[in-house]
Amino acid sequence: MGSIYGREMNDELIKDCEDAGKCLDEMELFIENKSYDMAMERLNHCLRPEILSRYGEAAQGEVRINVEEAFEAVIAANYLYPKDNIILEKYPFGALYFYRGTVSLLKKEYDAARKDYFLAKNRAPASFLFAFRYGEEFKRNGDMRSYLESTRELFTIAFRPGDIAQCFRNMGYFFVEEQQYRLARTFYVMSTFHQEKNEAVEKELEYISRVTGGTIDSTSRSDVEYAVREYDIPLLGNTELLNLATQMAHYYLEKGEKEMTRYYFDIAYNMSQKDRIEGLIGKLG
Repeated sequence: MGSIYGREMNDELIKDCEDAGKCLDEMELFIENKSYDMAMERLNHCLRPEILSRYGEAAQGEVRINVEEAFEAVIAANYLYPKDNIILEKYPFGALYFYRGTVSLLKKEYDAARKDYFLAKNRAPASFLFAFRYGEEFKRNGDMRSYLESTRELFTIAFRPGDIAQCFRNMGYFFVEEQQYRLARTFYVMSTFHQEKNEAVEKELEYISRVTGGTIDSTSRSDVEYAVREYDIPLLGNTELLNLATQMAHYYLEKGEKEMTRYYFDIAYNMSQKDRIEGLIGKLG
């Protein structure tokens, strides 16, 4: 396990972070008003070379990352970079790159968008949102093999039920594009084990039924078992993350920190639905 450290701050860095925070607060309004040039000007200012050089490069054996919540730091230190020291960067590089990618996408500057989504993902490697959005660029470009690989990576960092469900929906979309409709339906059904109601899934199941002339209208237990085995997909999500969350919950329980104990037990509970999911599989027949 790598150690987790916070960056030491001085007045100049604090001022930088405050300015970046204001910039991010403005983004939704800029986007809503389609003020893309104004948004880009603000983002470019916050990502100017002077800022990048001020924060410097990571030293050997050190990884500097942004996180949105505590478990992302734990995932980075224990799962993604177990041999490195993790420096939690307070300057929100990941979010700034993410928004700049989004503004570029809205301006139909697709190459720039893809580059910034990649930078966002690298700055916040445990962020499901950033990794998901980067993968969507492969889908938009029709690069389905890269889309599949990016989805496999998503499975490794997904710990919220909705995010795990999204991974399965990605797999379903991939197999629709491959015209392997039984597999597609199976993955869409598996997504409902983690998120029961989703309008997109319902529409995709209707599409599969229609395009196959009603010949693929059900999914069996053997379909699920085949998909999991053949494509090495974690039906319950990444169990290493479940174990990590459980360990952290017990750690904070022993320290008597109720809020963090509750936070990690909530994550562990949502990932430990084996009996419920196996029960749902049993109903497939």
